[in-house]
Amino acid sequence: MNFDKDPDPIDIHVGSRMQLRRTLMGMTQEQLAKSIGVSFQQVQKYERGLNRLSASRLFDVCQALGVSITYFFEDVPEDTLRGRKRNTEVTEPAALGGRGRRPSGDLMNKTESLELVRSYWHMPANQREKVRALIDTLARANRE
Repeated sequence: MNFDKDPDPIDIHVGSRMQLRRTLMGMTQEQLAKSIGVSFQQVQKYERGLNRLSASRLFDVCQALGVSITYFFEDVPEDTLRGRKRNTEVTEPAALGGRGRRPSGDLMNKTESLELVRSYWHMPANQREKVRALIDTLARANRE
């Protein structure tokens, strides 16, 4: 890995979380770009981790996407932390998100998952409760 040229794995993670949230909201890169005052090409670079987000720009992105800053650092995979040129000694990354780590092959990056989540949130609350109960029942049956 050429540390001087390759994007930092954390920048890639933050960019992928940005893309995930934008996609879940049904927002285009152009719409996000306009709301944060940059070009859509800049949004593309942020989402690929090629350009770093400044603190003020990250704040703008949080406002546009309706998330807290911690959203971008939740569930950082262990291999992402190991791939960094700095902080390779991090042994307890829980402080970066506080929750368990997702596997590297994030299921929420799959189109099917995004479509399901988007459809779920378009349902009335009483229907969402029924759908969730059905899914929980089916999942328990498959574990037994």
